[in-house]
Amino acid sequence: MKGFSLLELLAAMLIIVILTAISVPSLKHWWGYRQAEASMQQLESAITYAKFQALSRQQTLILCPTNDHVHCSDQWCVDYMVGVFKEGDVARRLKVFKGLKSTCLIWQGFPKRSSLVFTPYGYSNQQNGRFVLELKGRRIELVLNRAGRMRLTNLNPKK
Repeated sequence: MKGFSLLELLAAMLIIVILTAISVPSLKHWWGYRQAEASMQQLESAITYAKFQALSRQQTLILCPTNDHVHCSDQWCVDYMVGVFKEGDVARRLKVFKGLKSTCLIWQGFPKRSSLVFTPYGYSNQQNGRFVLELKGRRIELVLNRAGRMRLTNLNPKK
C-alpha cells in the first residue's frame, strides 16, 4: 500500500493553515505599506513633471489636488493635476496623475497653500515643506525645498 494516511494529510493541512494564519497579517501590513510608498512615488513623479514642464514651457504651472479634473481642491486625498497657473487655479490642464484612493497625504509647508506653484525657472515659488503619509506606525515623507528639489524619506518610530 502506497500513499499517505488520512491522519498524515490532516496533520499537513493543519500545519499549512497555521502558517497561513500567522503570515496573513504581516502580508496585509506589507501590502499597505507598498501602496503608500507607491502613492508617494506617484506624487514625486507629478512634482518632477510640473517642474520640468514649467521650465521647458517657460510658464508658471500649478500642481494641485483635484476631485473633478477641472478645478483644484484642498485635500491631497484624490488625483493630482498639473496645469497653467492663473489666479490661484488652473487655466488649462496639462496632465492628471491618478492618486491611490486608500491614501491621504498631508501637506505641511510654508506658505500655507493647498497647491504647489512652479515658476518658469523650475523653482517652487518660495514654497517649501513636506508631504506626510502615516501608516500603522510608519511615516513616509516627501520633502520639497524652495529650489524644487525633493527627497523621499521612510521614517520608522524608535522602539
